[in-house]
Amino acid sequence: PCGIVIAGDVLTKYAAMYEKQSGSEENQGSGIAYDKKDCEYLGLLKVDFLSLNALTGIRATLDVLPMLDRIGMTIEQFYQIPLDDPKVYEAFRRGDVLGIFQFEGAATKRVLKAVAPTKFMDLVDVNALSRPGGDDKAYIEAKRSGKQLDLHPILEQHISWTQGTIVYQEQILLILRDLGNFPAEAVNKIRKIISAKQDSSVFNEFLERFVDGAATHGMAEDDARSVWRQMVNATGYAFNISHAVCYSDIAYRQMWLKVHYPHFYL
Repeated sequence: PCGIVIAGDVLTKYAAMYEKQSGSEENQGSGIAYDKKDCEYLGLLKVDFLSLNALTGIRATLDVLPMLDRIGMTIEQFYQIPLDDPKVYEAFRRGDVLGIFQFEGAATKRVLKAVAPTKFMDLVDVNALSRPGGDDKAYIEAKRSGKQLDLHPILEQHISWTQGTIVYQEQILLILRDLGNFPAEAVNKIRKIISAKQDSSVFNEFLERFVDGAATHGMAEDDARSVWRQMVNATGYAFNISHAVCYSDIAYRQMWLKVHYPHFYL
């Protein structure tokens, strides 16, 4: 993993820089002399980039296919394969996840088998729910029971597709916006609180504002406070949905190769 600072112009126009050299020329480097909060204040963007062996393995498999099996597939063609292959989901349901990015861990395998995925978003949910603190029990119980959820229409819109459980950060933000009547500026402030994993007391400063907003949509105070508690609990584990989608996409494509070309992929 590597933290990269991005600017709209030469970095020295924004911040002091430092350079260091350790031994040979190959080991010299430079950096920003401020932490990430000060960098943000100065208008800089800090992004984390990760290198994944999973992607290297996918490319290596595609490279070897035409040599061994007379099957040629470009990387562009590979990323156009459909995401609804029944054999792929069957393998996930079996827990056959050796060599599959993000799904090999014991906790993920347990959630995976319980959820029994049949579509792509099921994989995304598993990826998020298996994170430390995820409320997988409520999700799995609701999915297995198949009972009709009794939710306020606004909650129905935002959490029915995750079995009535808050799984993603975006769900919290949408509930705040649509049920609590929070303006975009306040929602963005709370997004930063969630991302920074700040103490729940900071989040709770907005409670009364949420209760008042929910009342305009016909929600009783006790019910609004109950929804608030769910959101506060979810802030400790709620995953960014785009992150979970990207991870699950890699895992699905690895499983597709493993199912259809196991001798090459393995």
